[in-house]
Amino acid sequence: MRTGRKSLRRLIILSAGVGCAGVLIAVALPLRDWIVEGSKLRTVEKGPPEEQARALAWLLERGSMRAVPHLLEQILDPALERRLEATVEAIHALHIERSGGGNAEGVDTFRQPRQAPSPPRARSLREVQFAGVDRDTLEFLRSPDLQPAVQYGCVRNWTPFEDALITALKESDLALRAQALAVLLRVRSPSSVRDQRTTLDELKRSRPHRSWESILAKMESFYDPRELHVGIAGAPPHDPFVDRGFPLAWSIRAAGVTKLDRAIPRLRELSVSTNFDTALAAERSLEDFEGPEADEALAHCLLAWSAACDRAGDALAERNKPYLKQILSNIIAPPNYRYWQAILLARAGSVDAVPILLSEVHKMAMIDREMFEHIGRLAQPRHRELIESLPGRVRPEQADDAQAAVRRFEERFPPEERSP
Repeated sequence: MRTGRKSLRRLIILSAGVGCAGVLIAVALPLRDWIVEGSKLRTVEKGPPEEQARALAWLLERGSMRAVPHLLEQILDPALERRLEATVEAIHALHIERSGGGNAEGVDTFRQPRQAPSPPRARSLREVQFAGVDRDTLEFLRSPDLQPAVQYGCVRNWTPFEDALITALKESDLALRAQALAVLLRVRSPSSVRDQRTTLDELKRSRPHRSWESILAKMESFYDPRELHVGIAGAPPHDPFVDRGFPLAWSIRAAGVTKLDRAIPRLRELSVSTNFDTALAAERSLEDFEGPEADEALAHCLLAWSAACDRAGDALAERNKPYLKQILSNIIAPPNYRYWQAILLARAGSVDAVPILLSEVHKMAMIDREMFEHIGRLAQPRHRELIESLPGRVRPEQADDAQAAVRRFEERFPPEERSP
């Protein structure tokens, strides 16, 4: 009996010892990781340049959220480009070492490494994806190939790396999103300003680590109202078709996205610029504002009959049809824009559009079908003679649409019976 009690006592003591050891191991391993991370971070901050790059690359590969702000700082500040180059080369070396089965510095703990980017990307739209800062990123920062702030024309520029960065803004990996955001901010990518602002707001709300506060504040400084006012004060490119004024276009779109106070007068001026990219960016930003001042600015853009007038007219048709009718009903648009005056009046439901539609439809292609539909929908009995003669005044390929407009009109206003 005593032997059994002694055995039980020994088992309890042994179990307690094993339990304590397990607790110690559970505490010691994360503590060791934290100490290693702290040591590497001190190297990043104060070590020799080559060791800084290797330490930062090592931390980034192991998912250290405390290391990410150091990388973001290097991306955002052009003066730190040499350090960024060193970091990228150190990351590249780690990728090669890992793919060969090696383990940098003999370390096998801290965190599981993130998946490395695939080997050098084929220059194909389907295959390009942003998996973190690398050599392609450096190439992009040196010579960014960007979409204009607002797409115009029928052909879209091929910008696969920028597209990959914009896609990465929506990833679940906060570190990856932050890197993509930093690159887009650095090059002032004008086509994705709203996505950039949304991503920054989400990063600020999530606060991945308290060490991020300073770098997030630096990103926020891109939207500082004083800086944006300085940005939109810049002169647009003189050439109508040069779309290389990206810093100006970015500031213009940021002014709209953030609803920059007192920005409407300057955006009003820029919306009638002879440079297409500038005018379209400014018009789009005017749409971000609400109220009479913004509506008047859009009307100014429309009545300039320049690059952005069609978009300004569409915007007013959506937001203030009575005002659009008022400004278009008593003017004569330039000959090349008479058709657009008619279409906008028709979209606003104004009968004043009908005479202009009837006089212009035979000159148009593609958009002429909409014009015929408006004629059939809006024409009044006083227009009967012009409506009935319409099929004989249009081009042969328009005859069917003209007949359809006549039928629609006659359904609304049946012809009067004529005596034999």
